[in-house]
Amino acid sequence: ALQSAGRTPRREKDPSDYALVGNIIIPDDEPIFKTNDPRDNRKRNKEERELRMPEKPLSHGPGSKINTSFFFTKYVTEGKKTANSLRDEDPREALLKLDSKTKEDPMFLGKAYKNTQPVTILNNMTFEQEQEEFKKRQKLQLDK
Repeated sequence: ALQSAGRTPRREKDPSDYALVGNIIIPDDEPIFKTNDPRDNRKRNKEERELRMPEKPLSHGPGSKINTSFFFTKYVTEGKKTANSLRDEDPREALLKLDSKTKEDPMFLGKAYKNTQPVTILNNMTFEQEQEEFKKRQKLQLDK
């Protein structure tokens, strides 16, 4: 009962809330800007027709033909012909190549941990070995 006493009644909407203030003046409608010259009318009509007309296709170049997917496919296959692809390279070998360089000049995190962790601690097991060990530990816990 007290909730309704605290609420104020909803205000009725007035049509003047949505009414525009003043008149909108468009320069083309003003008499001082209007001309009766037929050349201006023709020019204006031509511009309006050009705006409504769809764009014409290119007349020359690789994209002008109907089958443009051919050029995209050609581009992609040429890109795959590169012999020095990152997919062919083993990531572990690539990191080992840069190992000596990074030990001499640490660029990213080496400087941050130089005093607190002088010897870098790396993981000795592979992901597969970790999974096997995890499964063994789970089995031992279930057996208990």
